[in-house]
Amino acid sequence: MSKKKKTFLVLLGISIIASLVYLALKNRQAPIQPAIPTPSVQKKGQLNLLQILPPEGKNQTLFTKTGILFTFDDSLVLSSAEVNIEPTKDIVVELARDDSKTLVVRPVEEWVEGVLYTITVKKGLSSKNKILTENLVYQVEFEIPENINPPSSEF
Repeated sequence: MSKKKKTFLVLLGISIIASLVYLALKNRQAPIQPAIPTPSVQKKGQLNLLQILPPEGKNQTLFTKTGILFTFDDSLVLSSAEVNIEPTKDIVVELARDDSKTLVVRPVEEWVEGVLYTITVKKGLSSKNKILTENLVYQVEFEIPENINPPSSEF
C-alpha cells in the first residue's frame, strides 16, 4: 500500500473518531428544557419539581446507562424516595453527587432502545420541610442515532 493511501486512511480514521466524539458530546449536552411550575402552582410546604433531564419523550443517546435527573427546589431525603418503572427494570435510585436536590434514577443494566419507559416518583418524597404531594409520572424512550458507525479496524 502506498504511503499516500496509508496517510489518507489514518486521517480518515482520525476524522471519524473526532466526529464520533463530537456527536457524543453534542448529544450529552442536550438543551435544557426546564419543567418549572409557575409561581401560582407552587405551594408552601410542597416539594416542587424544577427540571428533568433528559426531557420527556424520545431521546437520542450513545450512553445507554444514563441516569434520569429529577431536580427539585429543596435538598431531598433519599430514604423517602420510592420510584417505580414500567416495564419493570432493575434501577438504582440515588442523589446526584454534589447536589442533594437532584434525584438520579439509572438502570442497573442498559436502557433498551425503542422501549417506552414510564418512571413514577411516588408522592411522599420529602426534604426537611417539604413533601411531594402528587405522584410524578415521566415517560422516556431512548434511541441510538443511526448515522453513527464505529470506525473500521482495517487500517
